[in-house]
Amino acid sequence: MKKIIFLLISILLTISIIEFILYQIKPNYTELDNILGWNLKKNFQHTYKQKNFKGKKYNVNFSTNYLHMRNHFTNTNENNDINFLVFGDSFTSDPYASNDKMWFSKIANLIYEKKGKHAAAYSIGAGGYGSLQQLLSLKKIKKEGFDFNKINFFIFQFCNND
Repeated sequence: MKKIIFLLISILLTISIIEFILYQIKPNYTELDNILGWNLKKNFQHTYKQKNFKGKKYNVNFSTNYLHMRNHFTNTNENNDINFLVFGDSFTSDPYASNDKMWFSKIANLIYEKKGKHAAAYSIGAGGYGSLQQLLSLKKIKKEGFDFNKINFFIFQFCNND
């Protein structure tokens, strides 16, 4: 009996150490949410180390604000001519590209480059979200103080697996 207890304690300790190390290397960017099920962590910043399909390593600077949003501004003082809100899923939120390299950031940059207008891209959503969670996300950020009056247009992002 003592051998079994020792073995179980050893296994539990090993799993705990591995879990701690993995959390330090690649912390989870989502958290449980009573309304949505899960959401991006708020005020979260981390640089993830990723690999592309060819095995080349690259860094991803992932950050969120107090509303769990990943954003990009062409004008850092947030005084922008055009503001748009993207609501989506993993294609919009998962940490495989830095905030400034996300597809919505490219749109903001193109608006500035082609039209000379500063643009702000606000993005909400999380991997695995369906249309209902995206709608609930909009309601949640409105309740938490997001100013929808400044938004010029919305982009509803969904993929072929939605």
